[in-house]
Amino acid sequence: MITAFLLHRVLEDPDYKDKASDFEKDVAAQILQWIQDGEYPKTMDIDHGTAISTAFAGMTVDEFQDYVEEFSNQPAPGYDGMTRGESFYQPMMEVIDFLNENDFTVYVVSGTDRFIVRGGVRNNLKVPMNQIIGSDETIEASGQGDEDGLKYQFTADDKVITGGEFVVKNLKTMTAQSRDLFRFP
Repeated sequence: MITAFLLHRVLEDPDYKDKASDFEKDVAAQILQWIQDGEYPKTMDIDHGTAISTAFAGMTVDEFQDYVEEFSNQPAPGYDGMTRGESFYQPMMEVIDFLNENDFTVYVVSGTDRFIVRGGVRNNLKVPMNQIIGSDETIEASGQGDEDGLKYQFTADDKVITGGEFVVKNLKTMTAQSRDLFRFP
């Protein structure tokens, strides 16, 4: 879903496609090439995260998650009567239901941007949003501009918005999850 999400934003969204940067369009082209030839681009992990961050820069977190939810409500390609947001592996959904019913604490851990995961599952999974861990992007105050976050004072008129920068961390190790869970192997 995540690659389709970026392709939708950059190539199809009538409110954004004409504003997409050359970098975002290049990443979209690389994704389409990957779909055609099966060769995963070497820099895709970082480029994709960066393109997602820049393509949604300036939205409030709620606006971003609403956008994700709207995308998730679209029909799932190749399936009849299923939305993108419903296209979960059903045995895994049953495990989550079982764990919840038996008072286990369930976490969703993904390499995908946590705001995307949260927006995509908030109406489909019974997992609190603070138990969804994913990659990060910067967030900042709407009135902050170029002022350093250490010096900026959040005002009553400010909103929390996406900052447009992908925060790179090693998502393929346990250390990324340990940081959020504060439990170490």
